[in-house]
Amino acid sequence: MGRRRFLSFAATAPLLSATGAVANARRIAVADFAELSMALAEARPGDEVVLADGEYHGDRLVVAGHGTAQNPIIIRAASLLGANIPNGVRLSGQYIVWHGFDMTNVEGAQPMVELGGSHNQVRRCRLRARGDLVVFLSGTAGKFLYNELVNPTPTDHFQPNTHLLRGWFNDHTRHYNAEIGYNHIHDFPSKPPNVPYHEYRRFGIAAGSLYHYMFENVNWYIHHNLMENCGSHRMIAYSSGNRFEFNTIIGRSVADSAASSDFNQRLGRHNIWRGNWAEGTKSGFSIHGGPNEFIGCRIVDGGNANVFAGNQEHDALGEGQPRAHEVKLTACEMPLIVGRQWSGHTLPARNTRLENHLGEVHLDDSGQIGTVLTADMTEVPVTPLRLTRDMVGPFAAS
Repeated sequence: MGRRRFLSFAATAPLLSATGAVANARRIAVADFAELSMALAEARPGDEVVLADGEYHGDRLVVAGHGTAQNPIIIRAASLLGANIPNGVRLSGQYIVWHGFDMTNVEGAQPMVELGGSHNQVRRCRLRARGDLVVFLSGTAGKFLYNELVNPTPTDHFQPNTHLLRGWFNDHTRHYNAEIGYNHIHDFPSKPPNVPYHEYRRFGIAAGSLYHYMFENVNWYIHHNLMENCGSHRMIAYSSGNRFEFNTIIGRSVADSAASSDFNQRLGRHNIWRGNWAEGTKSGFSIHGGPNEFIGCRIVDGGNANVFAGNQEHDALGEGQPRAHEVKLTACEMPLIVGRQWSGHTLPARNTRLENHLGEVHLDDSGQIGTVLTADMTEVPVTPLRLTRDMVGPFAAS
């Protein structure tokens, strides 16, 4: 594709009325990339930029305008998924709504969306590309709602270590208080056969990035997402203070590899998993670290929940497998192994509490200590929810 330039657009200061409403907010219709560039350069709070159907080929966009809570800058397709932005976008301003676009590039422009800044939203878009699709950059309160993420070429194994949606954490990049909800993610391939363990892993929704700020409370709210027929690591926690509620994972792609997980509490602590549903999957729930809570989660037709022993302490910052510590499961319905071990897991899972658990429980005596089984519940149980396609994605009802 070659090297891309970024076009950066900043809005001018708005004229406000005594009530705080923006005077002379406009609806700006555009039909090609040049008109889009001009409209974004002039956009101010309350404006609505509307794109006619068609493809908008040009440099990757950086939208840095400043809307307000009462008067956001809205950039939308005139008809839902009718306008294609193939080279992607970065939202770095504030109170920007990016709505209703088809973002398809089978040649591999990536990531298709970079979501930073403050209170920016991506809604009802379809993203299709060969590499990373969505990255949350430095910022706060970004929202990614009612979108579809799908493989553009079903037989293509993509780039190594693809992330479909993740927070990009390093020494300078964190995103706090993100909301990811009502998205449909489907039909992504597994790791190809006979490749090394750390290559060609697929991450569906990753709250954080491996080992960076794993104990920092980023407070993501990940809810009502449907993942169907996707390979490798589907939904995974690498950070702390997050809520995963009423998500559904159904099936797995053909030739699913051994390096695979469904709902994966991998790193971090004080994460809450409520009402999540796994069906026809491989591993169900994988639980490391802690303290973390699982309330009203369910596995149907396949997989276990595994509370893991580890090769390092739960509070050790390092590239290891932390032992499960003070994990609590309340009114969950699933087969469960407490103290599951892999090679080198010498630290037993510690102080697991099972409250009114439904399903077979196996305690591995060499892999766990202090497990308590009780009918008493310290959390309010919830009924798990199995999502269907009509409940998620660009065309779902709000």
